[in-house]
Amino acid sequence: MKWAGSEKESMRTMDTPITITRKKIKNMYLRVHPDGAVTVSAPKRLSDKAIREFVNSKADWIEAQLKKIEERKGEGQQAGIKQPAESTYLSGEIHYYWGCPCKLMVEETTGKSSVEFLENQQSILMHAPVNSTIEQRKHLLEEFYRRELKAVVPHLMEKYVVIVGKSPEEWHIRNMKTKWGTCNVRDKRIWLSLNLAKKHPDCLDYVIVHELTHLHVPNHSKAFWARMDVYYPQWREVRKLLNN
Repeated sequence: MKWAGSEKESMRTMDTPITITRKKIKNMYLRVHPDGAVTVSAPKRLSDKAIREFVNSKADWIEAQLKKIEERKGEGQQAGIKQPAESTYLSGEIHYYWGCPCKLMVEETTGKSSVEFLENQQSILMHAPVNSTIEQRKHLLEEFYRRELKAVVPHLMEKYVVIVGKSPEEWHIRNMKTKWGTCNVRDKRIWLSLNLAKKHPDCLDYVIVHELTHLHVPNHSKAFWARMDVYYPQWREVRKLLNN
């Protein structure tokens, strides 16, 4: 394993470049990116020795993640799926819609931008501005997912409020990268992840019931899961589906 940047040093037999970025943070963070890049964010004053020891302690985990990435690439090639490690939002990419892999079709336009699902072609059609950037196309797709969620959440919320017996003061959709949902028990405010529009529809049901149940029990104690057994008995199977 080697450093990438001003200092390069062999750390293990594995020859993987590690990019170190020093920031004004308290803790150290390690990430293996979808394209196989490995990065570490470290506090500015942390010693090089401490960083090396931290990376060495995670070497087996890094190797396992890199192996998974290579396996996924192989599976994608066998299936004929074109999916870059980092989305560039070009025609041919695969993006998920309610649990189904859909090919993205991008058409540039000087008119109004839009995104729609073409059921007969199992694809997502995007009309994007001429010479639009990756960020602009990403925003268009995210707004499409947001609209899809807003169209179904009110009905589901109403349905499960009756079952759970608790109602939020308000709910919102947020582009969360590490959570599927959150509940502010004090303010009775629920946030749902934008990425739920990419998962099987049952996953949205599960997350809504999960967050509503927190209005009864704020933690994940036995009492919480006992209520989940009553409100949404299939939660175990759906949670596996959600996190797959």
